[in-house]
Amino acid sequence: MNLSRSFQQVAVTTNIHTHVSDERRREATGHMDRLLQRRRPE
Repeated sequence: MNLSRSFQQVAVTTNIHTHVSDERRREATGHMDRLLQRRRPE
């Protein structure tokens, strides 16, 4: 097994999961903002 290649695969997998997590966090934040704005008393 090529150790260098294994590390590269881990790095790519980590980058993908981090990107997806950031994207999902932004999406969730947007949903919460919209929900909270609807509930604000005028």
